[in-house]
Amino acid sequence: MDLRAGVNLVCGLLGDGSPGLAADITAASATDLRLGPGQRVAFTVKARKVSIHRAR
Repeated sequence: MDLRAGVNLVCGLLGDGSPGLAADITAASATDLRLGPGQRVAFTVKARKVSIHRAR
């Protein structure tokens, strides 16, 4: 997780350690979900809310 201006960037890794999905969530959502660095999570995607960007 990376905190940027009240928004948390949550990054997922694939089983082989390569980059997977990333999502911006609010600090309140991170608190509600009890997210912390290194914690395993599952992503659920709502198709209308998806933006695809080139990898950094």
